[in-house]
Amino acid sequence: MVPIELIFRSTIIGQATGFFYLTELDGRPQIALVTNWHVLSGRNADNPCLTLHKKGATPDSIRITTIAKSSDLTRGQMTVLHYDFPMYEDDGRARWLQHPLKNDIDIALAFVNDNVSGAKIEPVNVVADAYDMKIEVGNDVYILGYPLGYRHFAHTPIWKRGTIASEPNYDIEGSDAGKRVLIDATTRSAMSGSPVIMRQKTHYLSAEGSIVQKANATRFIGVYAQRPKLKGEGSESAELGYFFRSGHIDEIIKAVERGPNHGELP
Repeated sequence: MVPIELIFRSTIIGQATGFFYLTELDGRPQIALVTNWHVLSGRNADNPCLTLHKKGATPDSIRITTIAKSSDLTRGQMTVLHYDFPMYEDDGRARWLQHPLKNDIDIALAFVNDNVSGAKIEPVNVVADAYDMKIEVGNDVYILGYPLGYRHFAHTPIWKRGTIASEPNYDIEGSDAGKRVLIDATTRSAMSGSPVIMRQKTHYLSAEGSIVQKANATRFIGVYAQRPKLKGEGSESAELGYFFRSGHIDEIIKAVERGPNHGELP
């Protein structure tokens, strides 16, 4: 996980979270930086006509902070690296990819492996490898990010605990609700783009119903987006957020569809 700073003309206009994802493109391994569509576009995913910045600025580049691969935390030796990535070509075309359903799936990514050679890279889909762990309502989950931009130690993420609060395995045809999975969790701004994982200390229940013994078994299940906009007095106390399922990442990689041109609507 890495903290992301959103930049417009050298000015930081927002913060978010991202993570590395190992994939393959044209037969070559690739490292993707995954976050939300609304993070890279700077627009409201539910209503792209609205920009997230109060003065209408949208990011033209991002900055991530990582630990150098040469660091040895066991000896207290750490080097922090900063990488800046322009999000658009000179002609305004996006350098990042979106889902074929565009902002309806609030996930976006950019390939970065040619530019982070000195960084300690731990792709979430490699580390969280208990792929057969059963996902169901009531499961505990963790959202790994940087709430309000807070970084505690060595830029490692904060683990916020929650519970899957809606049916995670079914889509409803013609409904956006089926694309989003609710979490009962206390999340905050700047956690947009956080990976959502399940973790069990000693054993877990597989999708087939068997008990699998494995220490610290971890499964990556989705990308946290934001808190739903609820109406009514005390709506914030609902403490609900939602994520999009992890399988959408591979759909984005397969489609290779660029995000909207800078300053344009999807």
